[in-house]
Amino acid sequence: MSHMFESKSVSGELIKVNILHHAEKLCKEIIVESPKFNTKKWFLWSLFMYLLGFYFQLHSQDVKVMVAVIILLLVIIFLKINVKVKQESLLIIASVGVQMTTKFASGRTSSMFYEAKNIHDIVINEGITMVVFQLPYLIYFYKSLTAFVTSNNNL
Repeated sequence: MSHMFESKSVSGELIKVNILHHAEKLCKEIIVESPKFNTKKWFLWSLFMYLLGFYFQLHSQDVKVMVAVIILLLVIIFLKINVKVKQESLLIIASVGVQMTTKFASGRTSSMFYEAKNIHDIVINEGITMVVFQLPYLIYFYKSLTAFVTSNNNL
């Protein structure tokens, strides 16, 4: 069984939410997908900045300034690709645990699994100040209760 709907993210982008039920409702998976990273837009923006530098003749004043601007733009694109969250999924398996998986635009994947015996409670927390959505778990670590935030990404 699957339920799929669309919503808007904090930044106003359209996101897709897919809720899957596996094994007769013993296992539930929630998948949130953001729009693809627009490399064409970032490339055109970088090209525009490069041409703007030529227009103001930064290359004739000092070549080092023009090279620094190009390197800065490339670093920004690299960081944006490595930090941009493409998809997050939360897999909940009754009596076993919870797995949180995050896929980034660069293709990198990060997964965390929490055993059910260590999860004390789950709190849904929505902050109004900066509109950051978090999903903290209250987990027992070495006989002490600890709040552990697993999802702090803005899709």
